[in-house]
Amino acid sequence: MALLQPDIARIGRPPGSPTEDRVSDELASGTPTDLKNALSELIGAEQVLHRAIDLVRYASDASPYRLIPQVVAAPRTIDDVVVLLKYCREN
Repeated sequence: MALLQPDIARIGRPPGSPTEDRVSDELASGTPTDLKNALSELIGAEQVLHRAIDLVRYASDASPYRLIPQVVAAPRTIDDVVVLLKYCREN
């Protein structure tokens, strides 16, 4: 047996039943239109990531958890941050 060959007989399934690893139905088409439009008006459409593939990309960090955001806003200036925080506070 080669040094780095895996022993596939030792590979098993984790305990429990399998779970689905998919985007929820409400986010499958991306960010809700009202939210996307509101944020786009505030900071510009190019700074609002709203497609399902964008949301999945930001759904996890180095932890084992996954939480899919409704939208990802990428402010570029302090004014963008101020406007976004005001919007969040009001909504």
